[in-house]
Amino acid sequence: MLLGQTLDGMRVWDVRRAVRTLKSAPGYEKVSIWCQAEREMSGIALYATLFERSTVKRLDVYDLPVSHRNGPTFLNVLRQGDIPLTAAYAAQRTRVVIYDNDAEKWAYPTAIVARHTALKGGLEIRKRPSSAK
Repeated sequence: MLLGQTLDGMRVWDVRRAVRTLKSAPGYEKVSIWCQAEREMSGIALYATLFERSTVKRLDVYDLPVSHRNGPTFLNVLRQGDIPLTAAYAAQRTRVVIYDNDAEKWAYPTAIVARHTALKGGLEIRKRPSSAK
């Protein structure tokens, strides 16, 4: 953090580079990318889709932290908003599916997306499968 960057910030960069590398590989130019992540890495994947929104068509996240206080760590991010607002931003162009047994935690981004029917992506809250942790 003293250098102006966090480990999680660099993880977002790594996910972005992986998506771009896959899309640049011969034969994969038109392949739809679908990302899945769990717990803290779900926040990393969520932020990566903000930057790669025309590339990532769907994002499935399991146990997404409801606040940056629980991770991931980005410098000064809470000055702009928290994870529910970021999920609504990501849903503008990417289909975001959040797997969580408490849908009430995601009422705010769900309401934002519901008001804007022109969004190309969308936000969906599903119950976490019982076979998962």
